[in-house]
Amino acid sequence: MNKRPGGGRIAAARAPMRDQPGDRSALLIIDMINRFEFGGAERIVPHARSAAEKILRLRDRADKAATPVIYVNDNFGQWHSQRSALVEYVGDRILDPALRPRDDDYFIIKPQFSGFYATNLQVLLPKLGVSRLILCGVATDICVLFTAADAAMRDYRLCIPEDAVAAESQDRHDVALGIMGAHLGARLCLADGCDLGGAGIDTDAVEDEGSRDEYTGQAFEGPHHREGKTDSGRTGAEAGPGPRWRTPRGARP
Repeated sequence: MNKRPGGGRIAAARAPMRDQPGDRSALLIIDMINRFEFGGAERIVPHARSAAEKILRLRDRADKAATPVIYVNDNFGQWHSQRSALVEYVGDRILDPALRPRDDDYFIIKPQFSGFYATNLQVLLPKLGVSRLILCGVATDICVLFTAADAAMRDYRLCIPEDAVAAESQDRHDVALGIMGAHLGARLCLADGCDLGGAGIDTDAVEDEGSRDEYTGQAFEGPHHREGKTDSGRTGAEAGPGPRWRTPRGARP
């Protein structure tokens, strides 16, 4: 099989016929093949452009880790569409030409906010042996949040690189991150500190930016690292102040 230089990914987006055992991660790139022509787009584009830089770095690292890259993209109301048609439709309005999917990237077209709703994502992931999802793209408070909620209800572990998702405002971005961390068991990190190959995050590579209260979204002082919440409501280590995050049933921190 052909491989990318320095990477281990196959040369075509294929999946086994049967579900595979495993504990793999997958990188989901949500709605970044986009003309940004909706209401409020002018407010999200600067944030999305910044997120795009982080997403491309994550994608490069996913290649090296042999981690599947899955684009999950809105159909923009084009019900007869497919990947090539969507990419052509967006054309030069894309934030960065490098964001276009490669031949060996998976591509899921979604009709609604969630990447799981009425799509084959829930069929593809077990065939790839995936149990952990890294979500990036737009918008933090809409399609990323809805996809995260559906993933959590299916017992997928979640990682959200905060600087690789974007919303129309910082407030909306922060509130959505707070919900995903507090109620969906997501680990929040920075893109350069996100573990692309296994569970958890590489805390040595993550900046000290503080954690958020699970209801208010206000920052706690302390390392930028989210702990799973135990049944007693205390952090696992009980080692001082910090947020109390809920881990979904069946998920492993």
